[in-house]
Amino acid sequence: MLTVSNQHKGSYGTGCLIAPGLVLTAHHVALPGEDSVDVRDTASAGFTQAAVVWESTELDAVLLKADRALVGAGMGVVRWGELVCDYPGRRPVCSMTGFPKAMRRQAAARSEQYVDDLKTVEGTIAPHTGSRSKLYALEVDGAVPTDVKNWQGLSGAGVFCNGVLIGLARLVDRQWDRILMVLPLSHLLAADGFTAAVAAHTGMSPRLQPADLRPLMDTSPDPTLSSTYLLDPHSQVTELTGVSELVQRIEQWCKGMGPSCRQQAWGPPAR
Repeated sequence: MLTVSNQHKGSYGTGCLIAPGLVLTAHHVALPGEDSVDVRDTASAGFTQAAVVWESTELDAVLLKADRALVGAGMGVVRWGELVCDYPGRRPVCSMTGFPKAMRRQAAARSEQYVDDLKTVEGTIAPHTGSRSKLYALEVDGAVPTDVKNWQGLSGAGVFCNGVLIGLARLVDRQWDRILMVLPLSHLLAADGFTAAVAAHTGMSPRLQPADLRPLMDTSPDPTLSSTYLLDPHSQVTELTGVSELVQRIEQWCKGMGPSCRQQAWGPPAR
């Protein structure tokens, strides 16, 4: 996670690092329109400028690109997923980490400077709640701010389930004191240009996994920014190359009948 700030518009919030230098956050946090947005990960002392490479006001989401050596250096690529089950007794815990206003602290005693501290929020998602709005509704476990305005700053945080990114924190439901509305990643992957923008930066197109079933499955290896990722057959199916002539001969043999066709395809029998 990281801090996202638009100094020109006076907005700030949380962003989710999905690859080195690539940040996903809420559109209303970044408020594109300026030349750049400032971002800072938890390992950096200062902010770095990031440019908008994809945005959607309808989905309230934006993709930012920064110097990968300064933001998220050394990390891998996140897994993308969705929730596919609805078994109340076995719902997995979902979590997000961000910078809500309630966690803002004075840098030192009697200091006028403040530090935006981290808060991890955990809860469960019932698939049908909020589904007509095409959103997940995360019901929060544990402490919540005394004032709903103190949730401000958590927008744009990535929501994870079993280590898989499933959504983007978008807004607080003011009618309920423990519900945060989350944009499912499936809507992002279906949006024009999003997967292309991710693939252009990472070299691989995002694919959804069943996040709530991950403990039961032999999953693919963690995505990495290297061609060695494709060496594992679980990672991605690749086309067969360099044997087109052999494939053509096999197809001819499959369509033919009798030993003459077999001899024509494979040559005379060995003596």
